[in-house]
Amino acid sequence: MAHYGFDRLHSVFALFWRRDSLFWRCVKAMLLPVTGIVFLAITWRKNHGGRQDDPDLEGGRPGKDCKAQRGEESAEEEDFDSECYRVETTDDFYCDYDSTWETEENQKDAPDRTRQPAADRHYQFSRFERAAGDMQNYRRNYPVSYVETYSRIGALYTAIINCDDMPNLNFYLGLKSSAPDGVYIHEFHDWAGDYDALEHVHTYIQWLFPLQEPGMNSEATPLTKEEIKCFLDNSTAKDNLLKSYKLMLDFYGIELCDEKTGEVKRALNWKGRFENLNKSVIKFNRTCQSLKATYSIPSNDLFTLLLLLINSHTHNNLRITRILKCLGTLGYCHYQAPLVRFFLEETLVNGELPNVKDSVLNYFVFAVLDKRQRRCLVKFAYLNYDQKDEFVWCPKKFQNIWSNHANVKATNGQA
Repeated sequence: MAHYGFDRLHSVFALFWRRDSLFWRCVKAMLLPVTGIVFLAITWRKNHGGRQDDPDLEGGRPGKDCKAQRGEESAEEEDFDSECYRVETTDDFYCDYDSTWETEENQKDAPDRTRQPAADRHYQFSRFERAAGDMQNYRRNYPVSYVETYSRIGALYTAIINCDDMPNLNFYLGLKSSAPDGVYIHEFHDWAGDYDALEHVHTYIQWLFPLQEPGMNSEATPLTKEEIKCFLDNSTAKDNLLKSYKLMLDFYGIELCDEKTGEVKRALNWKGRFENLNKSVIKFNRTCQSLKATYSIPSNDLFTLLLLLINSHTHNNLRITRILKCLGTLGYCHYQAPLVRFFLEETLVNGELPNVKDSVLNYFVFAVLDKRQRRCLVKFAYLNYDQKDEFVWCPKKFQNIWSNHANVKATNGQA
């Protein structure tokens, strides 16, 4: 009798939360932050209301994995620790949310940062500043925030409805299919070469590269801290994640040529895939049909369709940002810098992928957890940026230092 009552309760609860209705998805999105207040309060008390940043996270997550990949550091990398690289809050391009140049000393007692006149004249700096908050929140492992609340409530909901408190891990172990597509991990890996499906299906990326933040697929659950720990300890899950990474690299015309270091290069099919990645004009009718089918959008719900269309032409840039974040979270942080370096070379040196360049500079570079590698990537970007007076992704002080060093080398015939 009790079992019958539980089944009835389960059915009613599942009906109330059913996800095939856009209306209920919107209601759920509004209710999650409200119901999560109690979780925030508990976490706030636990952490005394402060941001408990783990200093090792920006050196790599998990720290020992990234540090093992550094090897011997060059003298060029070492000079980032010198006195001349102390960030100054009065710098023209001092970003309030970019900790790339912070040291332990000025990170503890950083004064209020004031926007400088030079920054006001650069719309690029405003874009970078907006992106920097998101990327720093990721690098610091999502301190107490709405994202953490959503993750906890989402995990609780999933556990109640599906009796599964680790859906992402179980998906990667082949024990669970994705939703709403109903595809298992090994079946996704069979999509290799099916570029049409990889381009136009919009609900698989959250399953292949889960994060501690929600995505466009409301039926994918964000990662939890406990799930991450179990994932990192499971060789099968990590091996399958590597296969997923290779799948997407091929989709973008890139090949992983060293599984130990993460070094990548152009694949044989790079020209066609670069063209797809770089395209800025979407096929409107086909995209509308795809989005309607994917998200079960009624024909008369033009507002929701418009919101999705706004992001549809940049979705591959968003996907790559998600992939980089996932690599850092689930044990492949040493793969981040090589992939970002590849995109910097293609956009700034080779002149390819112009429509990807802004995402590379605003997001890809700052997804790299290893702070030294991130600094080297920013320096490489500056030295290869054509219009250096418009470079806004690091303090002006450091730009002057690098320019002076380059001029000295050129004068001495070493450039």
